[in-house]
Amino acid sequence: MNKLLLISVCLTIFISAEAKAFAIADFSYDRIVVEQQVAQLTLLENYLAENPEATLSQVLTEGNYLVHGWSSSSDLGGVSLLSGKISGIPSYMWGCCLGWVGVLYVALEGKDNNETRLALYGALTTLGGLALSVGAAYLYLYYISSTL
Repeated sequence: MNKLLLISVCLTIFISAEAKAFAIADFSYDRIVVEQQVAQLTLLENYLAENPEATLSQVLTEGNYLVHGWSSSSDLGGVSLLSGKISGIPSYMWGCCLGWVGVLYVALEGKDNNETRLALYGALTTLGGLALSVGAAYLYLYYISSTL
């Protein structure tokens, strides 16, 4: 019991020290840049309030300076797990919730290799989480049985 307490205290100290080191670097920002971006969003909001029928695609085709550097794509960094939908549900979620059955359904219904790949990623995510849970339970039971 004392070993477990010592290990947990050491891990807590180590993790909190690492978290503080990352927190300083991750949450620093330039206030002027943030204020400029908020001001640009305020201008865009005012423009849309004056032109309620305007859409993003119309504003982009007009070449309006308010949306300079924007795109109509919702793809984040080239990877979007929730983009394609089979029966109204993203392929990743089919694989994540139903496992191999979901992958099979997406493969048969979608007939798109990219969608099937996303469903497979979802199934592998669930399988990895399950494996970690079983491994943690096994280690816990092993520790309990060795202390008796």
